[in-house]
Amino acid sequence: LLLTISYLIFLMRPALFGQLGGTFKKHEIPNEYVLLKDFLHNQPNFFRTLWVPRQQRFTFVSNTHPAIEAMPLFEATNSAQIVSGLQESESQRLLEKLSVKYVIIPYDSLGEIFLKDRKYDKRQYEDTIREIKKVTWLKKLDGFGKIAVFEAPNPEDHFWLEGEGKVTHAMLNPATYDLDIEISQPAKLVFSENFSPYWTARIGGEYVISNKTKDGLNSFVLNKVGKYNAEVFYAQEKYFYYGRLVSLSAVIVLVILLIGTRRKFTKN
Repeated sequence: LLLTISYLIFLMRPALFGQLGGTFKKHEIPNEYVLLKDFLHNQPNFFRTLWVPRQQRFTFVSNTHPAIEAMPLFEATNSAQIVSGLQESESQRLLEKLSVKYVIIPYDSLGEIFLKDRKYDKRQYEDTIREIKKVTWLKKLDGFGKIAVFEAPNPEDHFWLEGEGKVTHAMLNPATYDLDIEISQPAKLVFSENFSPYWTARIGGEYVISNKTKDGLNSFVLNKVGKYNAEVFYAQEKYFYYGRLVSLSAVIVLVILLIGTRRKFTKN
């Protein structure tokens, strides 16, 4: 047993002492990313960040502040196509619906994003910033060093209404949300997450299944008027929960069997 433990420690020595190279090489987090993390973390309201052209490995993300990448959003293959997409008239409203508050061009400290012939190309980085500055509805913010941060106007909340009324919400966990709704006439409740038919709204004893918006988000038709409480939950989560219980139970049984077998072997 001691020989086995010694051998495992020998194999893990590069990881324990930060001697791994390539993808696993240890890197210091640039101060720019620390400043950005503190800036985002200190804002309690829900919003997203949009990274152009994509995230850097030091991107700060949380349940309150998810990050999305511009390349798949605009179906682009380079930064120039993303900038062209942002300049289109409907893009401002699209980002509002997606709850995007900040558009961010990362500091490519590891030379992995802005590449030409597999080498870091500073000019791509500078050109991207210069062109996004031309998007009139984005406001450039200072104080983040080589990270370029632009503020987008009027991002929608995680839940918002198409129609008159008011909605407030609290996240109980990433699969369950508690809502207070007040409407005077039927309206549509939009949930700013990728569409899934398993998102369900429970209003009293009634269950309302999510519909897909043209932007790929979830929406629920609210026919009940007045002031009331509702719950939005991911219906499949209960099966994931049962699966985790079964897996945990199997592990516990396996450990008990192994301990019993070992004791039997020791006695013999």
